[in-house]
Amino acid sequence: MAVTKGTVTRTVNTPSVLLQARIDPALKDEIAAAAAESGVSTAYYLEALLRAQMAEGFLPRIAPTRTRQQLELPISDVA
Repeated sequence: MAVTKGTVTRTVNTPSVLLQARIDPALKDEIAAAAAESGVSTAYYLEALLRAQMAEGFLPRIAPTRTRQQLELPISDVA
């Protein structure tokens, strides 16, 4: 994602990897707004948010919206 002029980003040459995810557009807008209000890039904002949660001792475990069984067709339906 392009850096917005005037925002804070990570230190030059800091190791990083690409992370992509599909999220609700409204949530993306909320994250972008919070990052802009903080004066940081979206990536920096998300990284800082996760690090703050990890500083609390853990990342929460989230229940899936659907079970694996709901996502897979039975073998008999495929044949």
